[in-house]
Amino acid sequence: MKLRLKQNKIVLLGILILSIIAIFSFISFGEESVGENVVVDDGKTTLTAVIPKDFPPQYMINENGQPTGFAVEVMDAIAKQSGLKINYLVKDTWPDTLNALTNGEADFIPNLGITPEREQLFDFTSPVETFHISIFVRSNNHNINNIDDLQGKKVAVVVSNAAVNILNKTGGINLILFEHYNDALFSLLSGEVDAFAYPEPTILKVTQEIS
Repeated sequence: MKLRLKQNKIVLLGILILSIIAIFSFISFGEESVGENVVVDDGKTTLTAVIPKDFPPQYMINENGQPTGFAVEVMDAIAKQSGLKINYLVKDTWPDTLNALTNGEADFIPNLGITPEREQLFDFTSPVETFHISIFVRSNNHNINNIDDLQGKKVAVVVSNAAVNILNKTGGINLILFEHYNDALFSLLSGEVDAFAYPEPTILKVTQEIS
C-alpha cells in the first residue's frame, strides 16, 4: 500500500525535543536507595523502567515479546556498565506510561522529550539525541505551508505528546486528541483531519514500513 502522505518541511515546529532518560528525584544509586521498586539483589540494584509498547524506533516489542528499540538498547548498555538490572514494564499508551511513572509503579523511563511541563514532574539526565516534532499533511494538500496556515484547521495530536502543549500555546487550532498515533495517522489519511503533529522519527518509520 502506498501512503499518500507528506511531511511539510516548512511546517516543522520551531523546537527540538531533547530525548533523554527521565528519573524521579527520589531515586539514589548509593548504598541506600529509596523508592518501592528499587531492589538490591546479588550486589545489583534492580530498577523498573516503563515504556510504551509501540513507539518506533525508540520502543518496540520483538517477535519474542521482548522490549527492543533504540532507547531500550541505550538503557541496556548503561545498565551493563553500571551493574544495574532493569525490569521493563510495558504499557499500551503514552498516558499509561507516564501515569506509571508519576504514581510510582515504575522508577524511570528511558528516553523522554524534555518540555517545561515535564520538568515540573521529572528530573532529566543529559540528552541522548534530538528530534523534530513535525506537521504531516496529505500529499494533495497545498494549503498548509506554515504554522499560521493551521489556524482554524483540524490537527490530530496524541494525548500526552509534547505537540499538544506546543499547539495549544499557538492558539486558534482545533486539536483532535487520539490515544494512539495509528488512529491519528489514519484520521489524516481518511481526511477527517487536515494535519497531524507528532515526533518525526516515529511517523517516518511507520510510513516506510507500510508503504
